[in-house]
Amino acid sequence: MRLFWPLLIVFQISLAAGLAFRPLNAARGSYRHDERAAAFKAMSEHPSPETKAAMQRELRLNAEHIGHQELMFCGVLIVVFVLVDIACFYGWRNFRQNFGYKPPSA
Repeated sequence: MRLFWPLLIVFQISLAAGLAFRPLNAARGSYRHDERAAAFKAMSEHPSPETKAAMQRELRLNAEHIGHQELMFCGVLIVVFVLVDIACFYGWRNFRQNFGYKPPSA
């Protein structure tokens, strides 16, 4: 039983990270969509180093925004998992104390 809680917490952290951190899709975000569309249109109509730099800047800003969203989502999931763990541990401990549960002797 000593190993159960640490393994559960490690599993929950890995689950939260797996759910939150998906492969980056720069076109997925709605952050600065109009500016990104305008930069893409300008780059396709008038290719130059300035328009390419503007498009790369918009993609970088969008990637940063998506990364921040994923970090926040992962943090919220970890907090929820920890709260559920605390509630389960409290309920399990109360059940043992209130109903006189005794572990089987070897």
